[in-house]
Amino acid sequence: MGYCLPDEDCPQPLLDVFARSKTALTLASTQREDIPLVLVNEPFCNLSGYEPDEVLGRNCRFLQPEGGAGPVRERIRDFLADDAREDGRFVIPNQTRTGEAFLNVCYMAKIRHRTQAEYVLGSQFAVRTGGERAEAYETALRRDLTTLSDIFSESDWMLMGSMDAIANTSALLARHSLKD
Repeated sequence: MGYCLPDEDCPQPLLDVFARSKTALTLASTQREDIPLVLVNEPFCNLSGYEPDEVLGRNCRFLQPEGGAGPVRERIRDFLADDAREDGRFVIPNQTRTGEAFLNVCYMAKIRHRTQAEYVLGSQFAVRTGGERAEAYETALRRDLTTLSDIFSESDWMLMGSMDAIANTSALLARHSLKD
């Protein structure tokens, strides 16, 4: 199921992709103050432990532990401010509604209408186990992005980033664990 903020005009094809996806997906509006979530799906709600009405209209920082997420927040701010950057991956310390801590491998891609980035698509993966789940996430994410790219190609909207630019999740996790 795709859950849309009541006063947001979420296109039906986008709602359909969010409803079918097995990957946790979010859509945040850069046109609103503090870039709040305007569309989430059931896998995101399952991952976070929150109901749609508890997350829609909020910036996703609410998932960060007390004290924030550390230096990654600055990298995310830089990504959002840099018009030339189309997509990025970030490993973010998060916690569920019940307080369970997890590392969130978050892929973000800007969605442009004509030339302006109006939305940021987010895909989240909770790192609690290794290998196979990371590969399954990578496969599901690629499938969802291909579907979204096809939908946007029929309009004047563009999903920024390319399949080649999507870093391998397993490699990202390995690099992150080497830093710890």
